[in-house]
Amino acid sequence: MIKKGIIGFLFSLFSFTLLYGNDLFPPTEKNNLVAVNEKGYTPLAFAILTGRVEAVESLLPLFEKTKSLQGINGAFLKAVIKNNQAEIKRWLKEGASLEAKAESRQTALMISCYSDPTGRLTAWLLREGASIDAVDIAGRNALYYALVNQNWEAGAMLSAYGLTLPKGTQIEPVVSPFFLHRLNIAFLRAVESNADLNLLELFRKMGADLNWKGEQGKTALMIAVLDFKSPVLTEWLLDKGADPVVKDRFGRDLLSLLVENPSAFGQVKRLIASGAMKPYLTNSYPLLDRATRVPKNRQMVSLLLKNTTDFEARDRVKRTLLQNLLYYYDDFKAVYIRQLVQAGASVNSLDRDGQSVLLYAVRFCPDEKLIRWLIRQGADLEYCNPWGRNALLAALECAGEQTVWALLKAGAKVDVALPNGTTARELFYSRKFEERASFQKMEKYFKPN
Repeated sequence: MIKKGIIGFLFSLFSFTLLYGNDLFPPTEKNNLVAVNEKGYTPLAFAILTGRVEAVESLLPLFEKTKSLQGINGAFLKAVIKNNQAEIKRWLKEGASLEAKAESRQTALMISCYSDPTGRLTAWLLREGASIDAVDIAGRNALYYALVNQNWEAGAMLSAYGLTLPKGTQIEPVVSPFFLHRLNIAFLRAVESNADLNLLELFRKMGADLNWKGEQGKTALMIAVLDFKSPVLTEWLLDKGADPVVKDRFGRDLLSLLVENPSAFGQVKRLIASGAMKPYLTNSYPLLDRATRVPKNRQMVSLLLKNTTDFEARDRVKRTLLQNLLYYYDDFKAVYIRQLVQAGASVNSLDRDGQSVLLYAVRFCPDEKLIRWLIRQGADLEYCNPWGRNALLAALECAGEQTVWALLKAGAKVDVALPNGTTARELFYSRKFEERASFQKMEKYFKPN
């Protein structure tokens, strides 16, 4: 009976060998102990069944090594779960693979997205070269794990590396105030890094506030525009409802910050062209006031003037912009004054004290060419303020010789007097002139006929 059994086993073994042959495993799979052939056998099982003693002897050491590696990789993944960087580095030195997978095919990178909510471990693994392309048994990647576990820092980093959610993946909106705060922080960081719009849209759908302000008081739109991020990002934020006039912690809105920077002309033009700013340009006094504070900003001023019709808007002391430009006159502001008047600003506006544009020019603007230009544009030479002073009387009291000369040449009447009876002629002769020639050329206007 024993003899018959041995003969039967040998015959079966011979038949199995004939049936399946020697090359059921491709050459590249012969040393892969977890590969299976079309009959479902691993190389070691196949070698034993076919009686290949040499193959079994060569595969057994590899099998033992694989068992050891599996143990190292398992220990490595456990260290990642515990967020123990010392252990993680130790097992990597022992030979653990960064791409080791748990039974659910989760990689260390996926696990780090929920084991370390700060995102630091995820960042370290990415720097070490962990692959972002792996998916688990359900087809979910590391970005999914970051978002579903509300690890926004890790999510933003993975997105910066180019990772997107697998198609069809759904993430629930965030409701917890604590996690919403962290979501808003991550959203701003994603904007700062010019993150993929798909991630930003995902953050938005999860509840990120487009108008939330960071530590510096800036919204996402402010960051996108002021830091000259992609125009596509700016347009996306505006399209999704970002408020262009929300103010920072200093009370400044986006355009107020931009218009003082001549190099931001393109950004301002895009904002205005988008239509988002149209309701706020009706009274553009604050914007024009800021734009005219800096030199070489003519293009910006021109753009703002084309988009406003209210040139008589006032500041808190009831001055028009034209009066303010003259009150705080500087040489570079002459071009803005001309732009403003040519756009339609009145040269005869009065402030709350009854002071005219020309009176402002006489008192605060030493540019006699600009004064003559204002008169040619229709500024009233003979208007008197409530204290009985017209342009010539005011100039004789406190302005320079060139200003007096400009008024006389423009046709200012000299037979006028102050309320106390002091005439223009008396004021003229009481002045001290720096040059005799200046006195002589003006004196002919004051001599009696």
